[in-house]
Amino acid sequence: TNNSFSNLKNNTNIKQQPIRPWDFGEITLLILLIFGSIGNILTIMVMRTKRMKNSNASLFIISMAISDIILLVLKFTANMIKIYRIPIYDFCILIQLIPQAASFLSVWLIVITSAERMVAVISPLKVAYLFSKKRCKIVIASMLLFFIVLTSTTSICMHHSKAQPYYCQIKGEKGGKCYNYYTYVFPW
Repeated sequence: TNNSFSNLKNNTNIKQQPIRPWDFGEITLLILLIFGSIGNILTIMVMRTKRMKNSNASLFIISMAISDIILLVLKFTANMIKIYRIPIYDFCILIQLIPQAASFLSVWLIVITSAERMVAVISPLKVAYLFSKKRCKIVIASMLLFFIVLTSTTSICMHHSKAQPYYCQIKGEKGGKCYNYYTYVFPW
């Protein structure tokens, strides 16, 4: 049995690398996770008070706070996976695409909130009609669905690295279809 164990040990191609210490960026990410999550939770609590609950801005801000918490938690998780060398295999979608969709949603919720405030200043009598509670919920749900579908298009081009199974990488070589799509087309 001792020989079979040594043969098994010699046949494995996984190289164990020492765990590296945390650097400044990772400590900063932990601090952002803690304070960002606390701040977003407090924002949700304030926006759900009786006085703020009826405004459309509170609906947008609560949605933005939730997407920011998701983004913070998943980015921190992805970083911990890299530090502690945890094989992710088919979790590239979770680690890469959901934070990307949450980031898109946060940015576009700011745009929609700004548009609602602009309409309130320019035409205060039409704002209640144009930005009704029902329409705002439909807009948020539509944006969420759109960004999930948009970011899922990159899942075809992502997989875990064979050499480093705790990293996601683009399929194919540098000038290939996936590389060009993920590098040049998708960001636009």
